[in-house]
Amino acid sequence: MRDPSGAPRDALAILYGIVEGKGGRPAAIVCPALGRRWVSRGSYCEDCLMPFYRAAHEQAARLGGEESSIWNALLACMEIRARAIICPACGAEQFMRFAQIKFRGVRDPKVMRQDKAARYECEHCRYHMTDHARDRAVRCGSWRPVRWDEGTRQFLPTTAVHRPRSVGFHLPALASPFVSLSEIAAAFLEAKADPRLWQSFFNNMLAEPHARTAIKTSWERVLDARVAGLAPRVVPAAAVALTAGFDLQKRGLWFAVRAWADTLESWLVDYGYVPDFDDVRRLCFEATWPVEGEAGAVKGIWRAGLDTGGGETDDQVWTRTEEAYQWVRAHGLGKIFACKGASHAQLSPVKRTPIDRLPRSGKPIPGGLVLHILDTDYFKRLIHVRLAPDAVQPMRLHAETGEDYARQIAAEELVTVRGKQIWRQTHRDNHLLDCEMLAAACAAPEWTPGLQLLARAAAGETIRERPAPVAQPQPQRRRW
Repeated sequence: MRDPSGAPRDALAILYGIVEGKGGRPAAIVCPALGRRWVSRGSYCEDCLMPFYRAAHEQAARLGGEESSIWNALLACMEIRARAIICPACGAEQFMRFAQIKFRGVRDPKVMRQDKAARYECEHCRYHMTDHARDRAVRCGSWRPVRWDEGTRQFLPTTAVHRPRSVGFHLPALASPFVSLSEIAAAFLEAKADPRLWQSFFNNMLAEPHARTAIKTSWERVLDARVAGLAPRVVPAAAVALTAGFDLQKRGLWFAVRAWADTLESWLVDYGYVPDFDDVRRLCFEATWPVEGEAGAVKGIWRAGLDTGGGETDDQVWTRTEEAYQWVRAHGLGKIFACKGASHAQLSPVKRTPIDRLPRSGKPIPGGLVLHILDTDYFKRLIHVRLAPDAVQPMRLHAETGEDYARQIAAEELVTVRGKQIWRQTHRDNHLLDCEMLAAACAAPEWTPGLQLLARAAAGETIRERPAPVAQPQPQRRRW
C-alpha cells in the first residue's frame, strides 16, 4: 500500500504513524505520539494522510530545534531513507534540495502564492519543473538510504544496511504532493522578513531542526573591508612581512598573500589559483610585490603555510597529503610549512608536531618533518572578528577584491547544534577562507619566531638573548 508520493506504509514511521487496515485496504492511522486516530471513509489520501500529515508537522514545530524527540528518533534509526526523484526531462536520479527552488525574480510572498511562480531546477539538465512535473518526478522515484551530515546540514547518500531492525523515512514538503513549490518559496520569503518564522520554515517545510547561528558573515559585509586607495598586488608601507596560505586540491592550489604590520593589522595583497607545486615555489621564492610609496622597494613572502589535504592523486599511488609532505620536505627550505587542521580544540592555536612516517602508506620520511597543527575554530573566529569595522587588528582588502573572494570568505557560519557549536559550510567553495586562515596562522604570535621579532629586527633594534637561569643553592635537608 502506498500514498500518492509513492511512500510505503512504514514511511510514516518518521511521524510515529501506524496504519491499520483490513484486507489490504487502509482503515485508519494511529499516532501514539499525538494520541490521535484518523479514520478513513474510503479515500486514504484525503481522509487519513493529509490531516495526520498536518497534525504531525504542527507537533514537530512545537517541539522546536535539535532536541526534538521526533528528530532524535529519526537519527536513532538503523537506516534512514529519503525520496530520490527522477527528472522527467533527462531521467537523472537526485535528491531534492531547497537550493534548487527557483524564485524567477518574485520576492513578494503573496505574488509567489498567487502566480505559482516557483520552479524546481534539475541538478543535471537545468529543466524547470512545475508542481505537476515535480509530482511526477516523485512518483517515478524510489527510497534510497541516506545519512545526516552535520557539516553540510543535509542528507547524503550512503550504503544500505542489511536487514535493519528500524528504518526512518524523511519526507519534507519538497517531495510532498500536498505542498506547492510556490508555498515553500513563499514561506522562505516570509521567514527572511521575520526571523521568528525560521524555526517554522525548517520544521514544516524542510522537515529539519532549526540550528541557531552564532557567527555569520555575508559576502557584502566582507567587501566593506576594501580600502579605496589600495591597489592590488601592492604592499602597504606599514607592512613588515608577507605571509601566504595555500589550500591543496586534487588538481592545483588556491592561495592568498597578506601583508602584516607589527600591530597585526593586515592587508590583502594577492589571491588566486595556481595549477601545480612549481607555481607555489615561484610565488614563495621568486615573486616580489612593490612597496607603496618606496621607489624600487619590494617584498617577498616571509612565511607560507600549505594545507596538506586534497584526496587522491591522478595515479592513486600517493595521496595528495603524502605528496605535499614529500614536496615540503624537499622544497620548503624553512619558508613553506606543512599544516593540518586540528580535529578538536587546542590549548595553543598553533602546535608543532614532528612526524617521521607518511600517513597512509606508513613509509618513513627521511629526516622527518615538522607538521603544524592549527586550531581551525580559533582562526575562523579570528577572521570574522577582524572583518568587523571596529576591529582592533583590522583585516583589510585591496580596492579590486572581487565577489568571488568575498563569497568564499563568507562560505561558513558557526551554528549551535545540540548544544555544541560547529562550523557549517553554506557555499560550495571555501578555499580562500582556508588560505586566509593559513596566512593568519603564519603571523600568529604562537608561531615562533613571531612577527614582532621580525619587526624589531627590521627596525635595527638589538635583540638580546634571554640570559640562562642561574642555579640557586638548595637548602640541605636533615633527617630528624
